[in-house]
Amino acid sequence: MKTTLLTIATLSALALLATACTADEPGGGASAPAGVQSALSVTSVLRDPGTGVEIDAHTRAEVLLPLEAGSIGVFRSQGTGYTSALNNKKYTYSAGNGWQPAATTDSIMLNGDNANVCAYYPYNADTKYASSSALPLVSGKYTGTDVAHDPNDLCYDYNRALNAYSRKTEFKMKHAMALMELLVGKDELLSDQDMTLTSVSAVNAASATVNITASTPTYGSVVAGTVTCNPADNDKGVVIPALPGRATPARMLLVPLTPASTGTVIGLTVNGNPLTATIPTTDIAKIEAGVRYRVKITVTPVIMQVTGVDILPWTDVTVGGDDHVYNPDESI
Repeated sequence: MKTTLLTIATLSALALLATACTADEPGGGASAPAGVQSALSVTSVLRDPGTGVEIDAHTRAEVLLPLEAGSIGVFRSQGTGYTSALNNKKYTYSAGNGWQPAATTDSIMLNGDNANVCAYYPYNADTKYASSSALPLVSGKYTGTDVAHDPNDLCYDYNRALNAYSRKTEFKMKHAMALMELLVGKDELLSDQDMTLTSVSAVNAASATVNITASTPTYGSVVAGTVTCNPADNDKGVVIPALPGRATPARMLLVPLTPASTGTVIGLTVNGNPLTATIPTTDIAKIEAGVRYRVKITVTPVIMQVTGVDILPWTDVTVGGDDHVYNPDESI
Protein backbone atom coordinates (compact mmCIF):
# COMPACT_ATOMS: atom_id res chain seq x y z
CA MET A 1 0.00 0.00 0.00
CA LYS A 2 2.86 2.39 0.79
CA THR A 3 4.39 1.85 -2.67
CA THR A 4 1.04 2.47 -4.36
CA LEU A 5 0.55 5.76 -2.50
CA LEU A 6 4.01 6.97 -3.49
CA THR A 7 3.35 6.07 -7.13
CA ILE A 8 0.09 8.04 -7.18
CA ALA A 9 1.73 11.05 -5.58
CA THR A 10 4.56 10.93 -8.10
CA LEU A 11 2.19 10.69 -11.05
CA SER A 12 0.15 13.61 -9.69
CA ALA A 13 3.24 15.75 -9.34
CA LEU A 14 4.27 14.97 -12.92
CA ALA A 15 0.80 15.83 -14.18
CA LEU A 16 0.87 19.17 -12.38
CA LEU A 17 4.32 19.92 -13.75
CA ALA A 18 3.18 19.17 -17.29
CA THR A 19 0.17 21.44 -16.84
CA ALA A 20 2.36 24.26 -15.53
CA CYS A 21 4.65 23.97 -18.53
CA THR A 22 2.01 23.88 -21.25
CA ALA A 23 -0.98 25.90 -20.09
CA ASP A 24 -1.39 29.64 -20.45
CA GLU A 25 -0.62 31.39 -17.21
CA PRO A 26 -3.48 32.65 -15.00
CA GLY A 27 -4.46 36.25 -15.54
CA GLY A 28 -3.95 36.44 -19.31
CA GLY A 29 -0.19 35.93 -19.84
CA ALA A 30 1.13 33.96 -22.79
CA SER A 31 2.74 30.55 -22.95
CA ALA A 32 6.51 30.75 -22.72
CA PRO A 33 8.77 30.51 -25.77
CA ALA A 34 10.06 26.99 -26.32
CA GLY A 35 7.78 25.77 -23.52
CA VAL A 36 9.75 27.43 -20.71
CA GLN A 37 7.50 28.64 -17.91
CA SER A 38 7.99 28.84 -14.14
CA ALA A 39 6.09 30.29 -11.22
CA LEU A 40 7.42 33.26 -9.28
CA SER A 41 9.05 32.15 -6.03
CA VAL A 42 8.90 34.65 -3.16
CA THR A 43 11.62 33.31 -0.88
CA SER A 44 11.03 35.82 1.92
CA VAL A 45 9.60 39.23 2.72
CA LEU A 46 11.50 41.59 4.99
CA ARG A 47 10.00 44.73 6.44
CA ASP A 48 12.17 47.81 6.79
CA PRO A 49 11.14 49.74 9.92
CA GLY A 50 12.58 52.82 8.28
CA THR A 51 15.80 54.78 7.98
CA GLY A 52 16.51 58.21 9.32
CA VAL A 53 19.32 60.55 10.19
CA GLU A 54 20.40 60.72 13.81
CA ILE A 55 20.98 64.43 14.37
CA ASP A 56 24.10 63.92 16.51
CA ALA A 57 25.65 60.92 14.78
CA HIS A 58 24.68 61.79 11.19
CA THR A 59 24.53 58.10 10.34
CA ARG A 60 22.00 55.96 8.61
CA ALA A 61 21.02 52.47 9.78
CA GLU A 62 18.96 49.71 8.24
CA VAL A 63 17.15 47.10 10.30
CA LEU A 64 15.22 44.42 8.45
CA LEU A 65 12.50 42.47 10.18
CA PRO A 66 11.12 39.19 8.76
CA LEU A 67 7.47 39.47 7.77
CA GLU A 68 5.67 36.20 8.42
CA ALA A 69 2.01 37.17 8.44
CA GLY A 70 -0.61 38.74 6.20
CA SER A 71 -0.52 39.27 2.44
CA ILE A 72 1.38 41.29 -0.13
CA GLY A 73 0.32 42.61 -3.53
CA VAL A 74 2.61 41.65 -6.44
CA PHE A 75 2.87 43.20 -9.92
CA ARG A 76 4.44 41.79 -13.09
CA SER A 77 4.98 44.02 -16.10
CA GLN A 78 4.15 43.05 -19.67
CA GLY A 79 7.59 41.96 -20.70
CA THR A 80 8.63 40.44 -24.01
CA GLY A 81 6.56 37.37 -24.80
CA TYR A 82 3.76 38.21 -22.34
CA THR A 83 0.32 39.19 -23.57
CA SER A 84 -0.50 41.39 -20.57
CA ALA A 85 0.67 42.70 -17.25
CA LEU A 86 -0.43 41.08 -13.99
CA ASN A 87 -1.55 43.57 -11.37
CA ASN A 88 -2.11 43.36 -7.63
CA LYS A 89 -1.88 39.61 -7.29
CA LYS A 90 -2.27 38.40 -3.71
CA TYR A 91 0.48 36.35 -2.08
CA THR A 92 -0.17 35.17 1.47
CA TYR A 93 2.14 33.79 4.14
CA SER A 94 1.44 30.52 5.91
CA ALA A 95 3.63 28.63 8.34
CA GLY A 96 5.40 25.77 6.62
CA ASN A 97 4.59 26.98 3.10
CA GLY A 98 5.94 30.51 3.17
CA TRP A 99 4.65 33.00 0.62
CA GLN A 100 2.25 31.48 -1.89
CA PRO A 101 -0.49 32.77 -4.26
CA ALA A 102 -3.74 33.18 -2.36
CA ALA A 103 -5.60 31.53 -5.26
CA THR A 104 -4.73 29.95 -8.61
CA THR A 105 -5.71 33.18 -10.36
CA ASP A 106 -3.11 35.03 -8.28
CA SER A 107 -0.19 32.96 -9.56
CA ILE A 108 2.47 34.93 -11.40
CA MET A 109 4.18 32.94 -14.12
CA LEU A 110 7.44 33.83 -15.86
CA ASN A 111 8.68 32.75 -19.26
CA GLY A 112 12.17 32.75 -20.76
CA ASP A 113 12.23 36.54 -21.14
CA ASN A 114 12.54 39.23 -18.47
CA ALA A 115 9.60 40.91 -16.83
CA ASN A 116 9.70 43.48 -14.03
CA VAL A 117 8.25 42.43 -10.67
CA CYS A 118 7.54 44.63 -7.64
CA ALA A 119 5.37 44.37 -4.53
CA TYR A 120 3.77 46.26 -1.67
CA TYR A 121 2.44 45.51 1.82
CA PRO A 122 -0.17 45.18 3.21
CA TYR A 123 -2.37 43.84 0.40
CA ASN A 124 -5.55 45.72 -0.49
CA ALA A 125 -8.13 44.36 -2.92
CA ASP A 126 -9.57 47.80 -3.76
CA THR A 127 -9.41 48.68 -7.46
CA LYS A 128 -7.38 51.78 -6.51
CA TYR A 129 -4.44 49.40 -6.02
CA ALA A 130 -4.52 48.15 -9.61
CA SER A 131 -1.44 50.06 -10.77
CA SER A 132 2.08 49.90 -9.35
CA SER A 133 2.69 53.41 -10.68
CA ALA A 134 -0.19 54.98 -8.73
CA LEU A 135 -0.81 53.29 -5.39
CA PRO A 136 -2.93 55.47 -3.06
CA LEU A 137 -1.59 57.11 0.09
CA VAL A 138 -3.72 58.78 2.77
CA SER A 139 -2.31 60.89 5.60
CA GLY A 140 -3.85 60.49 9.05
CA LYS A 141 -3.57 58.96 12.47
CA TYR A 142 -0.91 56.28 12.80
CA THR A 143 -2.36 53.13 14.34
CA GLY A 144 0.60 50.78 14.01
CA THR A 145 2.13 48.94 16.96
CA ASP A 146 4.91 46.45 17.45
CA VAL A 147 2.43 43.63 16.76
CA ALA A 148 -0.10 45.19 14.34
CA HIS A 149 0.72 46.96 11.08
CA ASP A 150 -1.22 50.11 10.20
CA PRO A 151 -3.10 49.26 6.96
CA ASN A 152 -2.42 52.80 5.67
CA ASP A 153 1.32 52.43 6.26
CA LEU A 154 2.11 51.29 2.73
CA CYS A 155 5.51 49.59 2.32
CA TYR A 156 7.02 48.50 -0.99
CA ASP A 157 9.92 47.01 -2.89
CA TYR A 158 10.64 48.23 -6.41
CA ASN A 159 11.07 46.48 -9.77
CA ARG A 160 13.53 43.69 -10.39
CA ALA A 161 13.90 41.76 -13.68
CA LEU A 162 12.90 38.10 -13.34
CA ASN A 163 12.32 35.24 -15.75
CA ALA A 164 11.73 31.50 -15.75
CA TYR A 165 15.43 30.84 -15.19
CA SER A 166 15.74 33.44 -12.43
CA ARG A 167 12.39 33.35 -10.68
CA LYS A 168 13.33 33.61 -7.00
CA THR A 169 13.19 36.94 -5.19
CA GLU A 170 13.21 38.47 -1.74
CA PHE A 171 11.16 41.60 -1.14
CA LYS A 172 12.62 44.19 1.24
CA MET A 173 9.67 46.42 2.08
CA LYS A 174 10.35 50.09 2.75
CA HIS A 175 7.92 52.73 4.03
CA ALA A 176 6.37 54.94 1.35
CA MET A 177 5.24 57.47 3.98
CA ALA A 178 6.75 59.42 6.87
CA LEU A 179 5.85 59.19 10.55
CA MET A 180 5.47 62.33 12.66
CA GLU A 181 5.42 61.79 16.39
CA LEU A 182 4.34 64.71 18.57
CA LEU A 183 5.41 64.53 22.21
CA VAL A 184 3.25 67.03 24.07
CA GLY A 185 3.89 68.17 27.64
CA LYS A 186 2.95 71.18 29.74
CA ASP A 187 5.15 73.69 31.51
CA GLU A 188 5.65 73.13 35.24
CA LEU A 189 3.80 76.42 35.84
CA LEU A 190 0.68 74.56 34.65
CA SER A 191 1.31 71.41 36.70
CA ASP A 192 -1.75 72.00 38.90
CA GLN A 193 -4.10 72.45 35.91
CA ASP A 194 -5.86 69.60 34.14
CA MET A 195 -5.14 69.75 30.43
CA THR A 196 -6.55 67.39 27.82
CA LEU A 197 -5.44 66.99 24.21
CA THR A 198 -8.28 66.09 21.84
CA SER A 199 -6.85 66.95 18.43
CA VAL A 200 -3.52 67.32 16.63
CA SER A 201 -2.89 68.52 13.09
CA ALA A 202 -0.16 69.24 10.57
CA VAL A 203 -0.31 71.23 7.37
CA ASN A 204 0.79 68.63 4.83
CA ALA A 205 -0.79 66.60 2.03
CA ALA A 206 -4.10 64.87 2.68
CA SER A 207 -3.51 62.24 0.01
CA ALA A 208 -1.34 61.31 -2.95
CA THR A 209 -0.27 58.38 -5.11
CA VAL A 210 3.13 56.70 -5.22
CA ASN A 211 4.96 55.00 -8.06
CA ILE A 212 6.85 52.04 -6.56
CA THR A 213 8.47 50.76 -9.76
CA ALA A 214 11.80 52.59 -9.27
CA SER A 215 14.29 52.54 -6.39
CA THR A 216 13.41 56.17 -5.64
CA PRO A 217 9.60 56.42 -5.45
CA THR A 218 7.80 59.31 -7.13
CA TYR A 219 4.62 60.91 -5.84
CA GLY A 220 1.70 62.30 -7.80
CA SER A 221 -1.90 63.47 -7.50
CA VAL A 222 -0.95 65.29 -4.31
CA VAL A 223 -3.95 66.86 -2.56
CA ALA A 224 -2.88 69.63 -0.17
CA GLY A 225 -4.64 69.91 3.15
CA THR A 226 -4.42 69.89 6.92
CA VAL A 227 -4.08 66.42 8.43
CA THR A 228 -6.09 66.21 11.66
CA CYS A 229 -6.58 63.33 14.07
CA ASN A 230 -7.57 62.53 17.63
CA PRO A 231 -4.64 61.00 19.56
CA ALA A 232 -7.05 59.12 21.83
CA ASP A 233 -9.25 56.10 21.16
CA ASN A 234 -12.32 58.09 22.26
CA ASP A 235 -13.57 61.67 22.16
CA LYS A 236 -12.34 62.39 25.69
CA GLY A 237 -8.78 62.89 24.51
CA VAL A 238 -5.57 62.21 26.43
CA VAL A 239 -4.17 63.95 29.50
CA ILE A 240 -1.13 66.18 29.03
CA PRO A 241 1.40 65.57 31.83
CA ALA A 242 3.73 68.09 33.39
CA LEU A 243 7.34 68.22 32.21
CA PRO A 244 10.06 67.07 32.47
CA GLY A 245 10.27 63.43 31.54
CA ARG A 246 6.73 62.58 30.47
CA ALA A 247 4.74 63.40 27.38
CA THR A 248 1.49 62.58 25.62
CA PRO A 249 2.32 60.96 22.25
CA ALA A 250 0.35 61.60 19.08
CA ARG A 251 1.42 60.00 15.80
CA MET A 252 0.52 60.79 12.21
CA LEU A 253 1.32 59.19 8.85
CA LEU A 254 2.31 61.90 6.38
CA VAL A 255 2.78 61.97 2.62
CA PRO A 256 6.40 62.90 1.82
CA LEU A 257 6.79 66.46 0.54
CA THR A 258 8.78 69.64 0.86
CA PRO A 259 7.12 72.04 3.35
CA ALA A 260 6.38 75.64 2.47
CA SER A 261 9.20 78.11 3.05
CA THR A 262 7.37 79.26 6.16
CA GLY A 263 7.68 75.79 7.71
CA THR A 264 5.26 73.11 8.89
CA VAL A 265 2.35 74.37 10.96
CA ILE A 266 1.39 72.13 13.88
CA GLY A 267 -1.95 72.51 15.65
CA LEU A 268 -3.25 71.23 18.97
CA THR A 269 -6.66 71.45 20.61
CA VAL A 270 -6.15 71.66 24.37
CA ASN A 271 -9.17 71.91 26.67
CA GLY A 272 -11.18 72.90 23.61
CA ASN A 273 -8.83 75.77 22.70
CA PRO A 274 -6.85 75.77 19.41
CA LEU A 275 -3.08 76.33 19.65
CA THR A 276 -0.57 76.50 16.79
CA ALA A 277 3.18 76.53 16.34
CA THR A 278 5.47 76.33 13.34
CA ILE A 279 8.39 73.96 12.78
CA PRO A 280 10.90 76.00 10.73
CA THR A 281 12.50 74.53 7.64
CA THR A 282 15.84 74.71 9.44
CA ASP A 283 14.51 71.85 11.60
CA ILE A 284 12.52 69.95 8.97
CA ALA A 285 13.54 70.94 5.44
CA LYS A 286 11.87 67.93 3.84
CA ILE A 287 9.44 65.25 4.97
CA GLU A 288 10.89 61.99 3.67
CA ALA A 289 9.57 58.48 3.34
CA GLY A 290 10.69 56.00 5.98
CA VAL A 291 11.71 58.66 8.48
CA ARG A 292 10.26 59.37 11.94
CA TYR A 293 10.10 63.01 12.93
CA ARG A 294 9.83 63.36 16.70
CA VAL A 295 8.61 66.85 17.55
CA LYS A 296 8.77 67.98 21.18
CA ILE A 297 6.08 70.47 22.15
CA THR A 298 5.57 72.35 25.40
CA VAL A 299 2.33 74.11 26.31
CA THR A 300 3.12 77.18 28.43
CA PRO A 301 0.76 79.63 30.15
CA VAL A 302 1.02 81.91 27.11
CA ILE A 303 1.89 79.93 23.97
CA MET A 304 2.68 76.51 22.53
CA GLN A 305 6.35 76.05 21.74
CA VAL A 306 8.22 73.57 19.59
CA THR A 307 11.14 72.81 21.89
CA GLY A 308 12.97 70.26 19.78
CA VAL A 309 12.90 68.11 16.66
CA ASP A 310 14.63 64.75 16.22
CA ILE A 311 14.92 62.92 12.89
CA LEU A 312 15.17 59.22 13.68
CA PRO A 313 14.88 55.72 12.29
CA TRP A 314 11.25 54.61 12.09
CA THR A 315 10.53 52.19 14.95
CA ASP A 316 7.18 51.10 16.30
CA VAL A 317 6.70 52.42 19.83
CA THR A 318 4.50 50.60 22.32
CA VAL A 319 2.62 53.01 24.55
CA GLY A 320 1.49 52.05 28.05
CA GLY A 321 -2.13 52.05 29.10
CA ASP A 322 -1.79 55.43 30.80
CA ASP A 323 -1.51 57.15 27.40
CA HIS A 324 1.97 58.39 28.26
CA VAL A 325 5.40 57.63 26.95
CA TYR A 326 8.40 58.07 29.21
CA ASN A 327 11.73 59.33 27.93
CA PRO A 328 14.19 58.64 30.74
CA ASP A 329 17.24 59.99 28.96
CA GLU A 330 15.91 63.37 28.03
CA SER A 331 13.74 66.24 29.02
CA ILE A 332 11.43 67.68 26.43
